Amino acid sequence: MNPEDLISTPPALPLEARVRMTLPREPLTTTTTANVLGMVGGSDPALANELLVVGAHYDHIGQLPDGRTFAGANQNASGVAALLEMARVWQVTGYRPARSVLLAAWGAEERSSAGVEHYLRDPETPVTRTVGVVSLDSIADGKGYRLWFRGDQDKDLPLTYRFEVSATQLGRDAWRRGSTDEGWHALFSREGIPAVKLTWAESDDLAYRLTDTVDGIQPERLASSGEILTLGVTWLSSQ
Repeated sequence: MNPEDLISTPPALPLEARVRMTLPREPLTTTTTANVLGMVGGSDPALANELLVVGAHYDHIGQLPDGRTFAGANQNASGVAALLEMARVWQVTGYRPARSVLLAAWGAEERSSAGVEHYLRDPETPVTRTVGVVSLDSIADGKGYRLWFRGDQDKDLPLTYRFEVSATQLGRDAWRRGSTDEGWHALFSREGIPAVKLTWAESDDLAYRLTDTVDGIQPERLASSGEILTLGVTWLSSQ
């Protein structure tokens, strides 16, 4: 039986039985990871000290013992791709934000958001100057049919509203969804910082599978998400 067979099996039934199992483990190893950060300084003296963080994590859970790899194309290479494309668009158009923007590709997200936790212990800019956080995760595919903006109904409303407006202006189908504490943005939320997570509807059902490869990426969905992101962040960084 392989992982795909397990996914498609019927729900488990409770049995009055106990099983003792021994699993061999590979020797523990260590590795080095890093947060990749790019700061775009603000052009407005009155707003340059404020910071908007836009980020996506680039790590995944690695390989199975048999060598098969979890590529993580949607979860979350798609988020990193949109982040880089937004940066490219800003560069070629000569756009300069009024307030400062930190573009962040986070490492070690799959280890309890260790990359973001490290950043918050020694931030590029004091956390008190961070005015908002935009998280990108699994934005190129999902079982649903639209992009979701996930945030708290009160604290995060200005961010979610701005992305709703951006989607409307572009004629894209998107929807505000309830908040979620799942993801690296939750560490910023606990500091009282407004945060919004952009994710494709019902993308969780496709995450952490061997089938999450580049062949499963939906280009039109990735493009739509990227356009909404770029318009929304450009507005947020200019006001």
